[in-house]
Amino acid sequence: MDPQMDHKLLTQNFLKLEQPANKVQCMHVYVDGSLRNFRAKDQTWPQKPQHPDEFPLLEFCGSATDFDVGNVADYYAKPVKLYKDPFRREPNTLVFCETYSREGLPTFANNRYRLLKVVNSQLETAASFTFYQSYTFLRKEDGKPLSYMDPAYDPDSKSGFACGRIIAESHYKACLYAGVNMASLEPINRLGQWATRGGPSLRGYSDECG
Repeated sequence: MDPQMDHKLLTQNFLKLEQPANKVQCMHVYVDGSLRNFRAKDQTWPQKPQHPDEFPLLEFCGSATDFDVGNVADYYAKPVKLYKDPFRREPNTLVFCETYSREGLPTFANNRYRLLKVVNSQLETAASFTFYQSYTFLRKEDGKPLSYMDPAYDPDSKSGFACGRIIAESHYKACLYAGVNMASLEPINRLGQWATRGGPSLRGYSDECG
């Protein structure tokens, strides 16, 4: 048997263990100082949380998460949005966080804070907000767009099959399960390229993206 497959079978035995009724896994997620990566820390909660304010600030080390400037290493993740966990299912919860310095100021990576401030300043105009995100599946071996016409294909072709559908549909379904307000999913332009749209919302950014 493939050693990698053997390890997966072994871990599945533990992941399928029954979860105690009074133990809820709450995964805190935040953007680190690289602006490219997510960091996560799990906490065990006695019951399913109903509001982000139920959680205290989560302390983390800035030097280990690309935030550290000089000798200041104390940073905090503030819970701001809860989602159902599509990986471990309910009652387990994803806790999306903003990041703050020791002085209580938003970090340079806390773009949510700045965007939310601008959006909420325009709520009296009854503006509607929609968030559009496109992404492309790339082949591991050469970084080219995924295609069934392998290896001879035109990456700019607008015809042919939509590639990566099972992954795109899984992502879409996971977002809907979690509670993200996803309005649409569609294949676009390049082979292996997809786009999702969140919204519309009349109440601002916090409704759609945590």
